[in-house]
Amino acid sequence: MIFVSAILVIGGCSDNDIHGPDVVADATGLQVVLGSDQASVALGDVDRAIAEERPYLAAERLSQGAIPAAHRQIERVRETEVRSARGRDLKERLTQAYRLRLAALETYRDVLGRGEQGMDLAEALRAQRNAEEAIIAIHDALEAIHPVQM
Repeated sequence: MIFVSAILVIGGCSDNDIHGPDVVADATGLQVVLGSDQASVALGDVDRAIAEERPYLAAERLSQGAIPAAHRQIERVRETEVRSARGRDLKERLTQAYRLRLAALETYRDVLGRGEQGMDLAEALRAQRNAEEAIIAIHDALEAIHPVQM
Protein backbone atom coordinates (compact mmCIF):
# COMPACT_ATOMS: atom_id res chain seq x y z
CA MET A 1 0.00 0.00 0.00
CA ILE A 2 2.85 2.37 0.82
CA PHE A 3 4.44 1.60 -2.55
CA VAL A 4 1.17 2.34 -4.40
CA SER A 5 0.70 5.60 -2.47
CA ALA A 6 4.27 6.63 -3.31
CA ILE A 7 3.67 5.98 -6.99
CA LEU A 8 0.47 8.03 -6.86
CA VAL A 9 2.22 10.97 -5.17
CA ILE A 10 5.20 10.83 -7.54
CA GLY A 11 2.89 10.48 -10.55
CA GLY A 12 0.75 13.39 -9.41
CA CYS A 13 -2.38 11.27 -8.99
CA SER A 14 -4.57 11.01 -5.96
CA ASP A 15 -6.62 8.01 -4.92
CA ASN A 16 -9.66 9.88 -6.25
CA ASP A 17 -8.05 10.13 -9.70
CA ILE A 18 -7.93 6.34 -9.88
CA HIS A 19 -11.15 5.19 -8.21
CA GLY A 20 -12.91 8.34 -7.06
CA PRO A 21 -16.56 9.07 -7.74
CA ASP A 22 -15.84 10.93 -10.99
CA VAL A 23 -13.73 8.05 -12.32
CA VAL A 24 -16.40 5.50 -11.38
CA ALA A 25 -19.10 7.66 -13.00
CA ASP A 26 -16.97 8.02 -16.14
CA ALA A 27 -16.35 4.26 -16.28
CA THR A 28 -20.06 3.59 -15.84
CA GLY A 29 -20.95 5.94 -18.69
CA LEU A 30 -18.44 4.34 -21.01
CA GLN A 31 -19.68 0.88 -20.02
CA VAL A 32 -23.18 1.93 -21.11
CA VAL A 33 -21.74 2.83 -24.51
CA LEU A 34 -19.96 -0.52 -24.75
CA GLY A 35 -23.20 -2.28 -23.86
CA SER A 36 -25.06 -0.51 -26.67
CA ASP A 37 -22.67 -1.76 -29.36
CA GLN A 38 -24.69 -3.23 -32.23
CA ALA A 39 -21.73 -3.72 -34.58
CA SER A 40 -20.86 -7.02 -32.91
CA VAL A 41 -24.42 -8.23 -33.42
CA ALA A 42 -24.35 -7.19 -37.08
CA LEU A 43 -21.11 -9.10 -37.58
CA GLY A 44 -23.04 -12.30 -36.91
CA ASP A 45 -24.89 -11.75 -40.22
CA VAL A 46 -21.54 -11.23 -41.94
CA ASP A 47 -20.15 -14.43 -40.43
CA ARG A 48 -23.17 -16.40 -41.64
CA ALA A 49 -22.74 -15.08 -45.19
CA ILE A 50 -19.05 -16.02 -45.10
CA ALA A 51 -19.92 -19.51 -43.82
CA GLU A 52 -22.29 -19.86 -46.81
CA GLU A 53 -19.42 -18.76 -49.09
CA ARG A 54 -21.23 -15.60 -50.13
CA PRO A 55 -18.59 -12.85 -49.90
CA TYR A 56 -20.61 -10.27 -51.83
CA LEU A 57 -23.53 -10.71 -49.46
CA ALA A 58 -21.11 -10.41 -46.53
CA ALA A 59 -19.79 -7.14 -47.98
CA GLU A 60 -23.35 -5.89 -48.31
CA ARG A 61 -24.11 -6.85 -44.70
CA LEU A 62 -21.03 -4.95 -43.59
CA SER A 63 -22.18 -1.87 -45.54
CA GLN A 64 -25.73 -2.03 -44.25
CA GLY A 65 -25.22 -3.25 -40.69
CA ALA A 66 -21.82 -3.39 -39.02
CA ILE A 67 -20.30 -0.26 -40.56
CA PRO A 68 -23.22 2.06 -39.76
CA ALA A 69 -23.31 0.57 -36.25
CA ALA A 70 -19.58 1.25 -35.88
CA HIS A 71 -20.17 4.89 -36.90
CA ARG A 72 -22.92 5.15 -34.26
CA GLN A 73 -20.58 3.79 -31.59
CA ILE A 74 -17.98 6.44 -32.35
CA GLU A 75 -20.68 9.09 -32.06
CA ARG A 76 -21.95 7.64 -28.76
CA VAL A 77 -18.47 7.75 -27.28
CA ARG A 78 -18.01 11.31 -28.54
CA GLU A 79 -21.27 12.34 -26.84
CA THR A 80 -20.37 10.68 -23.54
CA GLU A 81 -19.35 13.24 -20.94
CA VAL A 82 -16.46 12.44 -18.63
CA ARG A 83 -15.14 14.49 -15.73
CA SER A 84 -11.85 12.90 -14.72
CA ALA A 85 -8.46 12.69 -16.38
CA ARG A 86 -8.72 8.89 -16.24
CA GLY A 87 -12.16 9.09 -17.87
CA ARG A 88 -10.81 11.30 -20.65
CA ASP A 89 -7.98 8.84 -21.26
CA LEU A 90 -10.37 5.87 -21.41
CA LYS A 91 -12.76 7.78 -23.65
CA GLU A 92 -9.93 8.61 -26.05
CA ARG A 93 -8.70 5.01 -26.06
CA LEU A 94 -12.24 3.75 -26.73
CA THR A 95 -12.72 6.27 -29.52
CA GLN A 96 -9.46 5.17 -31.13
CA ALA A 97 -10.37 1.48 -30.79
CA TYR A 98 -13.74 2.10 -32.44
CA ARG A 99 -12.06 4.07 -35.23
CA LEU A 100 -9.66 1.19 -35.79
CA ARG A 101 -12.60 -1.18 -35.95
CA LEU A 102 -14.44 1.05 -38.43
CA ALA A 103 -11.38 1.22 -40.71
CA ALA A 104 -10.92 -2.54 -40.43
CA LEU A 105 -14.58 -3.21 -41.28
CA GLU A 106 -14.40 -0.91 -44.30
CA THR A 107 -11.27 -2.69 -45.52
CA TYR A 108 -12.91 -6.07 -44.90
CA ARG A 109 -15.97 -4.95 -46.90
CA ASP A 110 -13.81 -3.75 -49.77
CA VAL A 111 -11.79 -6.99 -49.88
CA LEU A 112 -14.95 -9.11 -49.80
CA GLY A 113 -16.61 -6.92 -52.41
CA ARG A 114 -13.72 -7.49 -54.77
CA GLY A 115 -13.95 -11.22 -54.16
CA GLU A 116 -10.35 -11.31 -52.98
CA GLN A 117 -8.92 -13.98 -50.78
CA GLY A 118 -5.46 -14.80 -49.56
CA MET A 119 -3.25 -12.18 -47.95
CA ASP A 120 -5.59 -9.23 -48.42
CA LEU A 121 -8.40 -11.07 -46.67
CA ALA A 122 -6.04 -12.29 -43.94
CA GLU A 123 -4.81 -8.72 -43.34
CA ALA A 124 -8.37 -7.39 -43.16
CA LEU A 125 -9.33 -10.07 -40.65
CA ARG A 126 -6.19 -9.41 -38.60
CA ALA A 127 -6.96 -5.68 -38.45
CA GLN A 128 -10.52 -6.42 -37.34
CA ARG A 129 -9.28 -8.83 -34.65
CA ASN A 130 -6.75 -6.26 -33.39
CA ALA A 131 -9.45 -3.62 -33.12
CA GLU A 132 -11.75 -5.98 -31.22
CA GLU A 133 -8.88 -6.85 -28.86
CA ALA A 134 -8.35 -3.13 -28.19
CA ILE A 135 -12.05 -2.76 -27.37
CA ILE A 136 -11.88 -5.75 -25.03
CA ALA A 137 -8.83 -4.27 -23.27
CA ILE A 138 -10.77 -1.08 -22.60
CA HIS A 139 -13.75 -3.12 -21.41
CA ASP A 140 -11.43 -4.87 -18.95
CA ALA A 141 -9.96 -1.54 -17.75
CA LEU A 142 -13.48 -0.20 -17.16
CA GLU A 143 -14.45 -3.41 -15.37
CA ALA A 144 -11.47 -2.98 -13.03
CA ILE A 145 -12.79 0.47 -12.08
CA HIS A 146 -16.47 -0.45 -11.91
CA PRO A 147 -17.25 -4.15 -11.86
CA VAL A 148 -20.58 -4.81 -13.54
CA GLN A 149 -22.88 -6.91 -11.42
CA MET A 150 -24.69 -9.69 -13.31
